[in-house]
Amino acid sequence: MATANDKPVDDEVADKVLAALKSMGAYGASRARPQAEVARAVGIDTRRLQQATLALNLRGVPVLSSCVKPLGIFIADQVGEVTAYAKQLRSRLVGNGRRLAAVNRIQRSWSAEENPEPNGQRRLEFA
Repeated sequence: MATANDKPVDDEVADKVLAALKSMGAYGASRARPQAEVARAVGIDTRRLQQATLALNLRGVPVLSSCVKPLGIFIADQVGEVTAYAKQLRSRLVGNGRRLAAVNRIQRSWSAEENPEPNGQRRLEFA
């Protein structure tokens, strides 16, 4: 059993997702199926679908999100698809790391100020 956001996804749900993708012929990025369509076929919401794909990834099943059209999820059938997806994830991590560093700087700057609003909040002011 794998978890995402402390919400467990059991193997049965993950297996249903995999079976739905197989029955839809979602092999390869060019045959990606929209997340809403797959979720509807399995009877879950898209957030639960994302958790199920994580569970499948943790089991070594290459269910990925497409980086280009058609957008959706698919079962990778080529190494290049896995490589492209890994590159996309790394790019997101770098972007999120930069964003986090900037927000941390703002937080430290605002925490150092001596005159917060009476309720402890700071009024947003932009240059």
